[in-house]
Amino acid sequence: MSSDPALAAPPQETDAALLPRRKVVQYQRPCIPCAQGKGPLTAACCSGVKGLNVAAVSMSHRQAACSCIKFTVVGLKSLQAGSFIGIPGKCGVSIPYPISSSVDSFPIE
Repeated sequence: MSSDPALAAPPQETDAALLPRRKVVQYQRPCIPCAQGKGPLTAACCSGVKGLNVAAVSMSHRQAACSCIKFTVVGLKSLQAGSFIGIPGKCGVSIPYPISSSVDSFPIE
C-alpha cells in the first residue's frame, strides 16, 4: 500500500452501487508520476484512464470516480495541475466535467 495520503484513504463510500474507490485508485495510480511532472505519460496511465472511463457506467459511478479523483487532486503532493488536468485528453478520453479540487461531483450525470 502506498504511503501517499492521496492514495491511502479516499472518502468512504455509502452506496453499494458506487464504483469501488480501490478500483478508481488502481486506474489512476499509473498516472501519478506524470501528474507530478516526474515522468512521461505512459501507456499504463492511458489504459487506466480509458478503463475508468469505461467502468464509470452510471451517474453514481461517475460521481464516485469524481469524488475519488478530487480527493487525489487535493492530497497529492507536488501535483502539477496542468499535467493532471490534461491527461484524459492526451489519452483520447473526453470527460464532460473539469478535473479540479473545486469541482462539485454531485451534479455530474
